[in-house]
Amino acid sequence: MRPDLEEAFIRKFIVKNRRPSYLYFLERGKSNGHIASMLQHGQHLDHSLFRELRTHPDKSKAEVVRKALDLKLKSGYIISFDDRINGLELPTEQAIDTVVGQESTLLILGSNQLVYLETEHPSPGYLSL
Repeated sequence: MRPDLEEAFIRKFIVKNRRPSYLYFLERGKSNGHIASMLQHGQHLDHSLFRELRTHPDKSKAEVVRKALDLKLKSGYIISFDDRINGLELPTEQAIDTVVGQESTLLILGSNQLVYLETEHPSPGYLSL
């Protein structure tokens, strides 16, 4: 687990009035599950910081890859309801391949320079601005 990335995500992308509860869970080592449950519906996200991607998953993936390459991001950290991938830190393109199309999953690229999120399906996917 990467509490440093989780804290940066909470401070940047969670609405201000909900941050204290997320930080509380982070201090107790339980933030990952709290963030994963939020992913189902995207509640508590500051939606003004995201753009909805209403395209075919392959086009969403291409856009995330392009932005990540433009920013020269080397790795991605995954928070997911799926225990098989939750907590993985992978090279950027492998991380993107793993999460696009994956329900209730968050991908933090770099140190929160770029975030990709999918909620419950059908989810259009959301990319941070």
